[in-house]
Amino acid sequence: MRGTAAVRYHSNPPLKTNLKNLDRFLEQARYDPSVSPKVLEDWENSIHQYLATQSAKYQHADL
Repeated sequence: MRGTAAVRYHSNPPLKTNLKNLDRFLEQARYDPSVSPKVLEDWENSIHQYLATQSAKYQHADL
């Protein structure tokens, strides 16, 4: 399930790289127990933070 739509169509290069890396980590986590829950939690928190920031930007732009 590599190459999500968000990766293919998003214009933010750092986000694009992070999402590609996340895809790889998730794929690796399926078979490799060395990918810790903490690493996955950190990725999840990072994505939530990015989405919250973008949401706030759009809310302020809407005003």
